[in-house]
Amino acid sequence: MPEAVSDELVTMWGLNEAEAFELRLKESLICPWCGSKHRARRLVAVFADEVGNSTISDRHSSDSGSPVHGRNGTNSVLILNRIDGLERMRMPASITEFVQTDFAEGARPGETVNGVRHEDAQCLTFDDGMFAAVIDSETLEHVPDTNQALSEIGRVLRPGGSHIFTIPMKPGTERTEPRIVCDASGAWRDRILPRLHHPGGSWGWEVHTEFGADFAEKLESMGWEVRIDRASSDDLLIYGKTCVCDVYVTRKSDGSRIGTGRSR
Repeated sequence: MPEAVSDELVTMWGLNEAEAFELRLKESLICPWCGSKHRARRLVAVFADEVGNSTISDRHSSDSGSPVHGRNGTNSVLILNRIDGLERMRMPASITEFVQTDFAEGARPGETVNGVRHEDAQCLTFDDGMFAAVIDSETLEHVPDTNQALSEIGRVLRPGGSHIFTIPMKPGTERTEPRIVCDASGAWRDRILPRLHHPGGSWGWEVHTEFGADFAEKLESMGWEVRIDRASSDDLLIYGKTCVCDVYVTRKSDGSRIGTGRSR
């Protein structure tokens, strides 16, 4: 199994041997054909089930060169930040339009950088109700204001739309709370030490939020309908595991006011 998680991150996050092993499974088991990690395949499998294509067995596209981006439309799906291998996995047939975005430090929201549209999850440039679904993986922990990002995601979803995503969560963590906060002077201050980055521990993207077991309840308090998918995965059986990657499936119910009231 490739070493996808550094020893430094394991030590800084305080993971024990069993917890580190499960995290490494989640972040590896890389497909030799498409380059996807285990968590990316889990995400696509759950997404396919949600849109009524649970019988898909081969999730790889026959066109190895086609990107997952497309035109605006009522069946559009927004992909927040790059998910390795996604462009070569077969997506549900009922969804034919995808909008791929990524985050580029210093770029203007909506600007194209290296051929990919830059978006900040806290201030998306898309119209209200534009997407049938939003998917992202290990993104929300890096956003300074998670609540604002969730509100924005809700705004761009049409009624009945789903936000399907994965997040990192250290086993045994009960409360969701910020690791770093911005003070009145604009400086970032640590609330939880050490300051953590992904993927390297001391280097990479800063982790702004430590997610806990209460996160589903927090989502519900915002107005989301929440389900956590913990289905077993065949590629874990050889390691004696069933699930190492929870997938959150949250739905914007009809009549929901999630994401309303923003001045654009």
